[in-house]
Amino acid sequence: MATVIEHAWESLSNTLRLFVEAHMDFAALYNVDRPDAVTRQDRTIEGKLEKFHTLYDVTKDLQGFDYFKHADTALLILLRNAIHHRDHDLFVSWDAFVLAHEETQKLPSSKYLFASLTPETERFVPRYYLPLDDFRKRLPDAKLKAADRVTIGALWERDLRFADITTVAKREGFDVASVYVDLMPVFISAMHRVRGWLATTSFVPSGSDGRIYYHSFGAEPPAQQLSFRALAAPNN
Repeated sequence: MATVIEHAWESLSNTLRLFVEAHMDFAALYNVDRPDAVTRQDRTIEGKLEKFHTLYDVTKDLQGFDYFKHADTALLILLRNAIHHRDHDLFVSWDAFVLAHEETQKLPSSKYLFASLTPETERFVPRYYLPLDDFRKRLPDAKLKAADRVTIGALWERDLRFADITTVAKREGFDVASVYVDLMPVFISAMHRVRGWLATTSFVPSGSDGRIYYHSFGAEPPAQQLSFRALAAPNN
């Protein structure tokens, strides 16, 4: 019988596979049913965050790893909590944002900036954009000690390059509300980090997906490089 940690990892791995499958179908479905395509994508992302949080729940009291001491793992947990409770209007994905303005065919801003730690040369890597400043807006409401919120905010600015992204945005004349950041490199980095820690314990993955993703995230993490893409909003 699988332990609770093995089950949590297997469940998380299942959602990763489902996300990949949904991503592969996204473009074709978007062409025929945009609301359904966007909704499916958002729900699979939320599913990944929920299962990551479950893994956190069953491992947070183990020795040797603190999820809130790392920019990537802390961001995923705080983002999941924010979306799970949804007592605010933050963290609307770019595709959902565009869809909400489909009827008027006019976006609030004339130009948008998209930042990612996945190089632009990586054409086939999934990307999922959320408003950069929403993370800063939500952090003060996180149920953490004030000192921990300050530490996490500093980690985000440095390790996830939020400060560098903001500098480029201001230099190029983008409004802060028009800057989006890619969640996927953060998720990938967090998975490599947690898998690396689990490898130092007695953990052994169970299930087909669990073993496949445990092996996958045991490889060298992909190189990160801050890259940007600008978009001039149509009909503005």
